[in-house]
Amino acid sequence: VLEYVPYCGDGQVNQTSEECDANGQNGQVCAPPYGGSCDYCSDVCQNVHLTGPYCGDGIINGAEICDGQSGVPANYTCAQNCVLEYVPYCGDGLINDSEECDDGNTANGDGCSSICANEPAPAPITIVINEIMKDPAAVSDTNGEWFEVYN
Repeated sequence: VLEYVPYCGDGQVNQTSEECDANGQNGQVCAPPYGGSCDYCSDVCQNVHLTGPYCGDGIINGAEICDGQSGVPANYTCAQNCVLEYVPYCGDGLINDSEECDDGNTANGDGCSSICANEPAPAPITIVINEIMKDPAAVSDTNGEWFEVYN
C-alpha cells in the first residue's frame, strides 16, 4: 500500500511549516507595480510580500524627477510627489515673499541690498553719471564734449 507523504509543492497546505502551496508555481517571484505590491509563495511554501517602487523610497523610479535628496540640484527641493520645486532666494532675480527687490545679485550699493531690501536713492547734489562724451567729433580739440548729470 502506497501512503501519501505531503510535501511543499503538492498544491495543498498540509504541513505545519507551510504557509502556502502554489503547486508548480512555488518560487515564481511576482513583480509589484509602481506604488503597489504583490504576494507569492516561495519555493519553501512561505508567503512573500513585495512592495513596488514608490515616491519616497529614495530611488528615482519611473516618471519621478527626484526622490528624497536624489536628483535634487541647488535651490530646489523634492516635493512629496517626486517633482522638483524651486526654492526662491535673495539674488535669484525674482521678487519673492518678503523681498522688496531682487536684482539678481547680492551686491550692496546698486539700489537693492544683499538682503533684497531697497537701498536709499543717492543724496541730492551727488554725481550720478560722470563725464559722458555726447559727440566727440563735434569739436575740434581732443577733449570732446563732456557733461555730468546730477541728482
